[in-house]
Amino acid sequence: MATAIKQNLMQELLFAPESEEAAIGCLLIDNDTRAWARDSLPANSFYLDKHQWIAESVYALKEERKAVDIVTVMDHLERRQLLDEIGGAAYITQLIHAVPSALHFRTYAETVVDLARRRQLVEYSSLIAQAAFDVSSPCAARVNELCNQASTASLGRMADTMTAKEAVEAMYERVIHNIENPIPPPGVRGMTTGVNKLDYMLGGLRTGVYLWAAVTHTGKTQAMLALARHILALGEKVLFVTPEMTPDQLIERMACGMSGVHPDDVDSGLIDSVKLGDLHRAQGELAMVPLIITQSKSLPRIRALVYKIKPKLIILDGIELMDAKASGLSDNTYEARGQVVTWGLGLTKEPEVDATMCITTQIATKQLSTRMNKEPEPGDVYGSSEPEYATDGFITIHRPGRWFPTEPQDKVKLTLWKNRLRPRQIPSSVTVRLGLDGKLHLWSDEKPPPLGWEDEAY
Repeated sequence: MATAIKQNLMQELLFAPESEEAAIGCLLIDNDTRAWARDSLPANSFYLDKHQWIAESVYALKEERKAVDIVTVMDHLERRQLLDEIGGAAYITQLIHAVPSALHFRTYAETVVDLARRRQLVEYSSLIAQAAFDVSSPCAARVNELCNQASTASLGRMADTMTAKEAVEAMYERVIHNIENPIPPPGVRGMTTGVNKLDYMLGGLRTGVYLWAAVTHTGKTQAMLALARHILALGEKVLFVTPEMTPDQLIERMACGMSGVHPDDVDSGLIDSVKLGDLHRAQGELAMVPLIITQSKSLPRIRALVYKIKPKLIILDGIELMDAKASGLSDNTYEARGQVVTWGLGLTKEPEVDATMCITTQIATKQLSTRMNKEPEPGDVYGSSEPEYATDGFITIHRPGRWFPTEPQDKVKLTLWKNRLRPRQIPSSVTVRLGLDGKLHLWSDEKPPPLGWEDEAY
């Protein structure tokens, strides 16, 4: 008796009422949380029976592909003769008003699940102790069985693992969501780049990592500046990691592109009053955009910035420039490159981040002589880790005018070698004009993509 009381007291200490109420409130108000919670927040994770009953009703309605809202949940509870037991409509309403939004749902859910596992471990520990002191029967088999159950309880269900049935249901929900929220061409579900044909190839920039590779002095930074400028114009936050340039140098390049003032004129000081006025206007516009610039070479520091400012686009201009010691990377350049890509993939897909990361990298120096006169290929970014194959998208940049004076200097070819979301587009290319205006424009002789896509610049 004393043991049972002690166990109940220990379990009650492993209970967070505020987290349970907030998690249930999120389930009632937000559809996106339900798809994730069904796999990662079992109803029996809740300590209070009434919270378990509400979660069971929500999941049952979801399983039956019925609408989930306060009315349908209360009706389902009423049919189970549980509505009065939980406190009626007043308690359901209280839960909905207890949480302003579902933004921090996963934090609440993780707390609930963690405490549930701890309560399970307390229970199994007690059973193991009882089996150890039960001299009336052999204990080895029973203790091993309980230890295995306790081990399973401590691990819980893996959120990144589904049965085929669950995966089919998740796919079905996504298909229905897309049908109910169609995007006619030339729109895309991801972020746009400013060039419609490139958007068509990519399907828009999605959550994840895109690796942009080129030989030296080909326009990687200029392309990233053009992409950043476009995303900023959409009102989204951008974090620009530039270990090679100071923040004021980066802003100078953006301001020159916006104003039409050549960087050489800024450097020489030969700027007339008209150009100075244009430059001031560009500086004034840039001072108002949600752009954060850092020279940090430390991945932990960059991660902290991402969590602080919540950018939609992260640009890491120069994967080779990261500080191996400060970032915990291998001393081998090629292995370190793959480690940074893996780090980026994990970071961008964390629930509280949900961002796109564009990383630039140089094609290996020893291959430069063989790549000066032809377009880059995936194997040019070589190494034991082969980072281009781990990314969501791999794009090479080729500027013929860099090596052939007869070609226009602003003509740049972007070739998409990998696209996790649209593999049928592999490989495909688009030729753009990367001019002094700081924008990406479709090259004039490029054919527009099908399905009514337009070929004009943004």
